[in-house]
Amino acid sequence: MINNVESIDEGNYKCKAQNLVGTKESSYARLTVQVKPFFKIEPKDENKLAGQSVRFQCLVGGDPQPKVLWKKDDGNIPLGRANIHHEDQSLEIRNVVLSDEGVYICEAQNSVGHISAKAQLYVNSAPKFIKKPQDQKVGLNGVASFHCVADGNPPPSIYWTKEGSSVLMFPNNSYGHIHITPHGTLEINGVQKDDAGYYVCSAFSVVDSSATRTFLQVKH
Repeated sequence: MINNVESIDEGNYKCKAQNLVGTKESSYARLTVQVKPFFKIEPKDENKLAGQSVRFQCLVGGDPQPKVLWKKDDGNIPLGRANIHHEDQSLEIRNVVLSDEGVYICEAQNSVGHISAKAQLYVNSAPKFIKKPQDQKVGLNGVASFHCVADGNPPPSIYWTKEGSSVLMFPNNSYGHIHITPHGTLEINGVQKDDAGYYVCSAFSVVDSSATRTFLQVKH
C-alpha cells in the first residue's frame, strides 16, 4: 500500500513472491496519479486607460491537464478584441473601453477537480469636456452664467479660475458676487466692469486634467 500518493509515485509496479521452492513475479500494473487543478499563476487586478491593452495571466497545472475557460461576471467578454493565448491560457483584451470594466473569471477543470480565480479590470479615461462654456457679452449689473460639464472615469472634479487671479473657485461655493453651483456652473450676479476677462474651467482626476476658457465682455 502507498499512503499519501504523490505524482512521483506514478509508474509501473509488479509483485514478486519468493520462498525456498522458487520465485514468482506478476505482470506489471500501472499506477497513474491524477492531480487536481492548481494555480501556478493567478490573474490579478488591473488598472488601464481606455485604449490600452490588458493581459490577465492564468497558468494552471494538474493531471490530466486541466481545461481553462475564461468568463466575465456579466457574460460579455469582447470577442472581437479578446484573445486567449494557448501557450499560457492568458486572456488579452486590446483597446479596452469603459464597458470592458468588470470581474474576469478564470476556471480550470479536469476529471478530478475544479478551481477558479477572479480579477477586476478598472478602465480609466481622462477628463473630456462634453459642454464647454461660451463667450458672453453682458451689460453692467447683468447676470453671466457659464456652463462647464466634463466626463471621465473616475468622474472628474471641476474648478474655475479667472486669468490673472490665483483664487481657485470650487463648486457649491461663493466668492463675493461670483457663485459656482454644485454642478460646476459659474454665475456672476451684478456684473461689474472688473469682471471682464477670461475665465478658465478645469477638470481633473487621478488620470489627467484638462482645461477650457471663455471670455466675458462687459458692455458699458
